[in-house]
Amino acid sequence: AGVYPVRYKIRSDGSLSEIDTDKKDTSAGENDNTLELLDSGFRMLQNELVMGGIFAVKSSTPVFMVSGSTTDGIIDREYFDDTKYTDMSNVSALMSAAHKYNYAAYKVDSDSLYADFLIVSSTWGQGYEDKLFVVEKITTAYDDSRDEAVRCVQGVENGVEKQLLVSGFYTEEFDAIGLVCGDVIRYKADGYGQLIFVEEVSGSKWVVKHKLSDPSEKSIDINNISSGRTSLSDFRNEAYSTQMIFGYVKERRGNFVTLSVIQPNTHNLDGKRSSADMGKETILIKIPDTTPITVYDPSKVDKVFAATYDEILDYKHNGNNCSLMALHFRTGRLMDAVVLNDYPLYQ
Repeated sequence: AGVYPVRYKIRSDGSLSEIDTDKKDTSAGENDNTLELLDSGFRMLQNELVMGGIFAVKSSTPVFMVSGSTTDGIIDREYFDDTKYTDMSNVSALMSAAHKYNYAAYKVDSDSLYADFLIVSSTWGQGYEDKLFVVEKITTAYDDSRDEAVRCVQGVENGVEKQLLVSGFYTEEFDAIGLVCGDVIRYKADGYGQLIFVEEVSGSKWVVKHKLSDPSEKSIDINNISSGRTSLSDFRNEAYSTQMIFGYVKERRGNFVTLSVIQPNTHNLDGKRSSADMGKETILIKIPDTTPITVYDPSKVDKVFAATYDEILDYKHNGNNCSLMALHFRTGRLMDAVVLNDYPLYQ
């Protein structure tokens, strides 16, 4: 234990390219410590539960990976019994920088600079940076690997069109959610890219859910994400790293948007958005040009699509037609934005 100096090099994008770290030589004197160069085949795993936030593994570090669904935090036994949901290889082959993992890391030698073995689950829980997925339609597709017809969810995630096959293990639970066009979710996929888990918070498996089956009681259910904070005061608290802001667009000037904030709840929609709705707690947000924007507009041929902030409609110029927005922040940075131009549904 102790505090030791390190030396490092970084690339132009800010990522580590090389690191020297102090390795204590117990056979030598207190002043004989040496710097040992970590070789070029290493990777750094981020983990906010570990002091320092990162630790080293080699590209060749063995990995046992389990891809499966979860119920009450326990991985279903059937996933272990089906060998296609487990894999044994190494970090380079099985772990991608584009995914989030739950893992347990082990060292054989306590003085080792690297983890010697990883047990990884790629499916349980949501990562802080997991994106919002806007559903466009749910169809049936043929899965060659299973030789059967399966559910296929099509939509847009982070400004990119995407389609997901639903795992056979999860089909019944998925159907029970009753997703429709314009609904917003976060999900997990297994190592084969099949949907196996839709995030559930406070008993609801969605971030936004349109409830339109009863014409006399149309509503929209707005829900938080895991560990998300929805109070504007939390933006000033560094202890909270993930925020969700929902609100009607009161005014837009270029990429500056003033939102009238609403809290997660079931909101009855009678087709009227009064000036009183726009007078509630507000926040001014700049939408960076690089932020992907996903729009749901039932009046368009392609109802869910990637767009720019020009599709954001404000109350000042559009009245009842103003947009409802869902914004996902990570450590103060806007990760992605969903624009719901769904007013025609409630007329």
